Amino acid sequence: MKRLFESWESAPGGLISDNALAEWLGWVNEADQMVSDNRIKERLNYIKIYLHYLVLYRKLKTNPTTENLNQVMGFAYRTFDVSAFATVPVMTSLPFQSGFKGYGLYDRKDHPWQNGNQLNSQELNSIFTNDLKSVKKIEGLRTFEYGKKFHKNEKVKIDSKMKPGNTAPSFTGETSFLVRIDQRSPDNFFEIKSGYAARPADAKPVTVKIYKYLQYQALKDEADIIFSAEQSEKLVNKKIGLETLEPGDYLVKVEDQFKMFSLKFSPSISFSVMMSAEKSLLTSSVTGLNTFYFSVLPGVKRFIIHKNKVLKLISPAGRLLEYTDNKQQSIVVEVKENETGLWQIFAQAGSLYIEGVPPYLGVIPEKMLLPSDLNTR
Repeated sequence: MKRLFESWESAPGGLISDNALAEWLGWVNEADQMVSDNRIKERLNYIKIYLHYLVLYRKLKTNPTTENLNQVMGFAYRTFDVSAFATVPVMTSLPFQSGFKGYGLYDRKDHPWQNGNQLNSQELNSIFTNDLKSVKKIEGLRTFEYGKKFHKNEKVKIDSKMKPGNTAPSFTGETSFLVRIDQRSPDNFFEIKSGYAARPADAKPVTVKIYKYLQYQALKDEADIIFSAEQSEKLVNKKIGLETLEPGDYLVKVEDQFKMFSLKFSPSISFSVMMSAEKSLLTSSVTGLNTFYFSVLPGVKRFIIHKNKVLKLISPAGRLLEYTDNKQQSIVVEVKENETGLWQIFAQAGSLYIEGVPPYLGVIPEKMLLPSDLNTR
């Protein structure tokens, strides 16, 4: 158990990987097998409850479906009296934060997950045994944190088999971009269009907030907003100047109440789309199917594509992989010889998160920003 608590103390936060979960489950199982004192086993049951919550939470975040949400909510409801994790915030706030507005405990009277008695020890141990069997370590999978220093991808080599890109992909929900300003200039701007989805005339505008990148990484939403703007006109392309920004790296956060938007930066700006393990990137196909690029580093043997609709991949060696069945899937991709470097995603729509690579997607390869400091664990 000492190993478990030391691991928790050093964990950097964010979504827990399957590899970490498998290790933690194994340690608790080892401790459980070593003791016969019922008082100690009761203490271990608290940890088993918490670990199963993490298993369900990870499943929801990588595959955000109503079924997976019901599983988390139902488990919180059935372990409410034990309080091995923050059950009330889960039942009240988790649905909204996961994209299920109006699904929280106080949003309506009856929920499909409000059933069943409090969980007993026999059920818990059965659940724990299933977690041990289902959560497995994936060898060769690395975990990357957000970087602090970046370089441009100017000399990138693109395989001839890679497709022409959609330089104005479309998104919905909250989306963040890493942006670099080289010098103050009237040539620095972006263009944004929204309102593709059918919404009432009084729908909230799409808001854009810009922060200094490093400050935001340290303080999150408490960081200073350097610049802000709105776009509310339906299907009107709005040009927003960034000539007042000093040279540096910035985080551009777009908050969209599901109107759907497309955004395009001027040629003078280098940028990448940021991925988050906590919340999958949500894209649409209103401007055409999307194209992105991501970097697979030397030593990476596998990565995982989490998606709910369609996409295709081309590796640096020209290998084509197609996942077009419109299903929620987590696909382990084996990296073969000569496949380190820039991969292309194309014909993509729906949710997307790639685990095991730096969390940055390029839209225009030569304008892509990649981390120079590779923080891994």
